[in-house]
This record gives sequence, structure tokens and C-alpha cells, in this order.
Amino acid sequence: MKTRKFFAIALTAGLFLGAGACGGNADGQSVAEKTSYEFSFASGLPEKSEDYPGVGTGTVYYVSAKGNDNNDGLTEETPIRTIKKVNSLDLGAGDSICFKRGETFAGATLTIDASGEENNPITVCAYGDGEERPKIVAQKMNGIVFSNVENLVIRDLEIIVVGDERVSEAISGSAIGIVGSYTKNEGYQNIYIINNKISGAYNTATSGIRITSSFPLSQDVSDVLSQVHIKHNEVHSLGLAGIYVDGWLTDINKMNASPKVYSNVYINENTIYDIGQIALYEECCHDSEMNRNLVHDAAIFDKPFLSIGQTGIMALGCEDTDIMYNIVYNVSNACQPFDGMGIDIDWNTNRVNVQYNWVYNCVGSGVGTMANQNSFIRNNRIENNFCEGNQHGQIHVSDFTTRYEAVADNMHAVTNLTISDNLIVSDKEGKSLFNANELGGDSSLWSGNSFVNNRLVSKTTTNDIWVQVSSAVSWHKFAGNKYYKSDISRFMVFDTTPQDKINQEAVAYDGTGFDSWKKRDTGATFETLSDAAPGAPQNVSVSYSDGAVTLTWDKSVGDVWHYNLYLIEEDEEPSYLNMLGEAFSETYSYTFDAKGEYYLVLEAESNQGHAGESVTIRLTLE
Repeated sequence: MKTRKFFAIALTAGLFLGAGACGGNADGQSVAEKTSYEFSFASGLPEKSEDYPGVGTGTVYYVSAKGNDNNDGLTEETPIRTIKKVNSLDLGAGDSICFKRGETFAGATLTIDASGEENNPITVCAYGDGEERPKIVAQKMNGIVFSNVENLVIRDLEIIVVGDERVSEAISGSAIGIVGSYTKNEGYQNIYIINNKISGAYNTATSGIRITSSFPLSQDVSDVLSQVHIKHNEVHSLGLAGIYVDGWLTDINKMNASPKVYSNVYINENTIYDIGQIALYEECCHDSEMNRNLVHDAAIFDKPFLSIGQTGIMALGCEDTDIMYNIVYNVSNACQPFDGMGIDIDWNTNRVNVQYNWVYNCVGSGVGTMANQNSFIRNNRIENNFCEGNQHGQIHVSDFTTRYEAVADNMHAVTNLTISDNLIVSDKEGKSLFNANELGGDSSLWSGNSFVNNRLVSKTTTNDIWVQVSSAVSWHKFAGNKYYKSDISRFMVFDTTPQDKINQEAVAYDGTGFDSWKKRDTGATFETLSDAAPGAPQNVSVSYSDGAVTLTWDKSVGDVWHYNLYLIEEDEEPSYLNMLGEAFSETYSYTFDAKGEYYLVLEAESNQGHAGESVTIRLTLE
């Protein structure tokens, strides 16, 4: 298990404890003081590893604002001074460029045009004492640029984009903190962008970290770049996007929608906030991740321009991609009458998994979709989003593609989407908790979509539209959902799916209330609100075998929907950022890949989303 780091901003606003499924430990005690159980095992596991390859075997160049470009730069006592001088160096595999901590470097864009080798990268990093990063001030549009290179590590820097007077809302390009461009189909790999701070001006067309490629629509492009690791960065105050992986079609000047362009792109454990449009965006990726990111205050631009979509986290043209363990809140719509979703599964996506996220207080839906196939929205907490614009439900499913020429004919619909085991909470009067509608796609292709085993909790005093399915589309299956409200005398659903499109166990809803609906939503229940939380798990035991730790415990007293498991550091509290998962019985297994001391937190959660008192287990793997 690699060490995780989260930025201090994650601990503000009462995010983690006493806010639903992350409760029980907000008492001022240290993790060690909270520990209820201790276990130790001889593991034979290796030591924890870094998130990037170590410094290569080549030449190390030192750069200091107090240096001299006539120096050789080969020691800390003889550093060179300017980025312009760095750009003149003949770099090779294993070389490192080290900037002095606490100093500022401006003027030229740092340009890297050489590649490292696997496990012998070119590294750009910091040196010297203290925690303060070296600052690179991007006065010439870009801070760091690399093109058609591989085996590169960029870490421990601060990059400030100065853009107001150079990059305006009228310019469609971007002033980029770090930008990589790939225009050849040559299979580049191994880019690491780790532990940097990037900021700028949100009211310009700026992005923070961007990987981009461009090809003609007719070109067969596959795995142009693989093994991209963007981790532990803090990115904020930028206009276009915080972290953005994209592709463009040169002959029609539009975004690429092919999932074949990039592979194994891992954008994990970053903090992204105060972004004009999209905070975190993966396009054209397969077998990739956007996990454990803290995203807030996105799409905040105060007038519409250069729209690439207005969301917190978006996947477009992606396959086999995970969006997991993120916290997303305060997403607006950049003054557009659409979007504003916390998380968006956008068009031309296949097998995208949205799981274990907490999304709340967004202008649009908590989770929205465009045309996609075989995807999942499950085990999320989706809470009190405003459902404005074209997003009418806490979860909103649609098929918008504008008949885009880079999207296959069979992808202009939603098929085989599974929405399951989510907690959906709403205090918004007159809004849907779940909505499915047609937005210019092909409604005849909708098939196989299911909405099962979710918990829907209404905090309003008026009638809710629990479910709304447009008459233009059909929805295959509802089953086992539980509905909760203070007044259960009335029940409102709008669904006209014809019988031949409904799963065989159900019958069509006749619109007359819950008794009719539970024949459509087989196994559904409708009950009154309760704030009762289950008791703490008791008698926890742990076994170990070949890296796998298995926990067992006695069932908690009270209403238990499932148990939440977290893996925390000594200075962390339980949250969706460090969640391991949910257990629907009194056992859970997790496999570690390194020795060390770990803290596991276990709590029970009720069917209405109330977490009981947790227990903490200290685990030592020697």
C-alpha cells in the first residue's frame, strides 16, 4: 500500500465527520487513542515504494536564482541561474534538473525535448532545505512544455500562471502550467507529474496540467501514450480546466471521441478547486482512473465562453475507466443553461465505473450521463444537488451527443447502465431524485438499463417526483429500491415505459401511487424518516494470509444497510477519500502490498445514511 497524502483544504467545512456515512470519531482524540483493537502479523511484504521512479543515473543540474549561467551547474555550490540556460542543456536519459527550494524562476518556458529510459527518467524537481517549493512563474503562456517525450518525472514544484494580460477569454488556446503534446503514434510511456502546486487566473482560458494529442479523424490511433501518473497535486484558480487529458481531430477541429488514444492514465489523490469550467477531465482514455480526488468550486466562470463542458469530473470517449472515492461539491454551470453535474459520464463511453463517491451541492445533478454503454453508478452518496438547467434529478441519465461525427451510430443512446446501491438524498422541492430523458440521441436504442437496491431519502415537505422517465425513452428495470419520507401518504412517479420494454418480473406503472409502483419496482418499500444510527461493530477479529487481511465482527445492533471500511493515516479522519469499500455482511478482506503500520476504521451505516459509532483497528504488518 503506497503512502497517501491529502492537502489540508480537505479538512475544512466539516466535510468528513458527522455528515452521514463518515461519522463517529470527531472527538479530538488521536487515532492511537481511538484504537479499539490491535493486531500484528509477520507479513514478508516489501517496504512501501515511492509514486515515481527514483533519480536517474545521469547528470544532475542545479538551478538557483543566486547562481550564474557561466557555472557548470553540476554542484549546489556552482548552480546555473535561468530557465533559458536550462533549455540550452543537452539532456539525456537519467539527467535531473533541480530548482532551489524557496526561490522564484521566471522569464522563459521550461522546454523538455528529450526522453528518459524506463527506470532511468529525466527528472525535474526541487533541492535544498525546507518544505517550500521552487516557484516557476509562467510569463510566456506555459510553465513547462514537453512534446513527444517519455520517461519523465516532474515533481515538488510550484507553477504560477500569469495570464490576465496575455491570455483573455477571446483566445481559445490555454496558458498551461504543465503541458505535454503528442502528435505521433509511437507508443510513448511513463509520465509522472507528482506533488506540484499549480495556480493562475480563473477568468482566463487557462489550464493546470494538460496532456493533449491531435490527429486526423481518418488516422488509426492507438495507445499514443500510456502509464501517465498525475498524483498528489494541488491545482486551483484556473479558467478552462484543472487537470485535462484530451485529444483533437485536426481535419474537423473538434474533440476526439476515441477511447484508444491513451491507456493507463491515473489521475489520483489530487486537490482541485476554483476552476472556471471543468476541474478534472479524462478524454480518449482506456483502462484508466480518476480516484480519490477532492474537487470543489468548479465551473465558476461568471460568463459563458469557450465551453468544453461545466462539471466537476468528466469522462468522455473512455472505456474501462474508474471514477472512485472522490469528494465533489459546489460545482456550478459557468453561466450556461446546462451541465453543472458533479460527475459526468459523457458520450461515447463504455464500461465506466462511478463508485464510492460523495457528491453534493452542485447546480446540476450529482451524477449525470450522456450516451454510454455498460457503465455503473453504484455505492455513491449523492446529496442535495440543485438539479437546475438540463439536469432534473439527483441522478440524471440522458443521451446527448449532437449526432457528433466521431461517435459511432450505436453510441447515441444509453444501454446497459446499472445504477445500484446508492444513497440519494434530496431537500430540493419539486425536483426528481432520479430522472431519465432523451436529449437529441436515439431513443429507440435505449435498452437494458436498471435502477436497483438504491436508498432514496426525501427531506422536503411537499410531494417529490421520486422517479421521472421521459415518454421519449424506456427504462428496463426498477427493483428493490427503498423510499423514505416524513409523509408516506402520497407517492409520485412519472414513468410510461411500455410493457414490452420492462423486465419480465414487473408490470407497467399505472400512476396511482406506491401500491402500483411496487409492482413495477419489485421488492420496493416506502417508509418514514428516521435518524436512528446503528450501534458499533463488536468483537472484531483479524486473520492474515499472503498479504490479505480478513476482518470479521458481530452484527451491529439496529438498522444496518452495510458497513463502511476506511484505511487512514495517523493524521487523517475517515472520509470517502480514504474509503476501502462497503461490506454487506460481517466480513471484509483487503490485500496489502507493503509492510507497515495501518489504521482501519469500521462503522455501520443505516438504510437512511446514518453512520453509527466506529471502531479503529491498528494493524502492524512486519
